[in-house]
Amino acid sequence: MTCHMVEADTDKAKAELDALSPDVEENQRQDLAERYAPMLAKTLKDYPWLRDPKGHVTKSAGVTHATMIESVQELYNPAQRDVITRASIIADSLLRAAEPPTPDQKPTT
Repeated sequence: MTCHMVEADTDKAKAELDALSPDVEENQRQDLAERYAPMLAKTLKDYPWLRDPKGHVTKSAGVTHATMIESVQELYNPAQRDVITRASIIADSLLRAAEPPTPDQKPTT
């Protein structure tokens, strides 16, 4: 049952991102980013090459980066891009928090 609830939340967040208007309020952007981030973190964990795609691209890093930027600019409005950026930052934090500490890291209190 919990799995279905998570899937439903993820589907809802995806649908909300797709339908997000360019003039949406700041608090709605942050709320959506916080709900979208766990799904994004799971995707990045399940497909680690997305964070380091070197072996999966056929063009140079510069060309690949430029193509990604152009595609995102075309596909998403400014509010959607803002939510994706915020969700990416949150997802990165979630992934880092889930990583085991390295031997040279000091434990946090």
